[in-house]
Amino acid sequence: MPVLDWLRTNVNFKLEDGSLALLHNIVDLAIFDLFILKREEAEAGYPENIIKEAKEKYSGMPDFEKEILGKSLLMALPGDKEGFTLEKLRQGLAAYSAILEDNLRENLIYFLKAVIPTAQQLGVNMAVHPDDPPWPVLGLPRVVSTAEDLDYMFSQVPEKANGLTFCSGSLGASEKNDLLAIVNKWYNRIHFVHLRSVQRVGKMSFYEANHLEGSVEMYKLVKTFYPGYSAVGIRVLAELRGLEFGIVNSLKNT
Repeated sequence: MPVLDWLRTNVNFKLEDGSLALLHNIVDLAIFDLFILKREEAEAGYPENIIKEAKEKYSGMPDFEKEILGKSLLMALPGDKEGFTLEKLRQGLAAYSAILEDNLRENLIYFLKAVIPTAQQLGVNMAVHPDDPPWPVLGLPRVVSTAEDLDYMFSQVPEKANGLTFCSGSLGASEKNDLLAIVNKWYNRIHFVHLRSVQRVGKMSFYEANHLEGSVEMYKLVKTFYPGYSAVGIRVLAELRGLEFGIVNSLKNT
């Protein structure tokens, strides 16, 4: 994911039960892109209905909401202790302005072909994390977003050491991705499992959901993986262990 890591339009989105979650809203992203970042050719990256909604919403948006939106999208990225700024973002986008999807994909393959043979020889498994969100953002291409992207990556670099971090939240943000189909096809290439659930709310919009809720079929995924997590003392671990316990016992009784 060049320039940007994971991307959210609100990092303190309040749910109905009062808890806070991360939100990615395509209309708010368009507002940021069109009216705050003011990226050239930004309109070309959004459908007409999204642009219309963005213009209408922005015209009545209070200043504090604009500030929340800007801060959420300019959070410090890994390795950037000083925090991101609009100017840093513009510079980063400019550096990749000539990089198209095919260029980025071939750059990835070039890198993998260079390092995977050594990783395979040393018994080291590489595990790429899917794009988050799994579609182009701010004019930047994404090349690890879909089942087709994975098919291409693994066909070009067939060694088992070339693997995947299966993040159910990132892949599950797109309704195009059949998570169980991806697991069943590339099970032996999945070297790490990152179980998250998101609730899709329209096309290209979602928020982080409770692990046993949302659009991700967590029961079926856990039944497939029987995962283990190293962290302790967290609600997620308790929920997933409980779900795993139920699955194991149900299988014993069949």
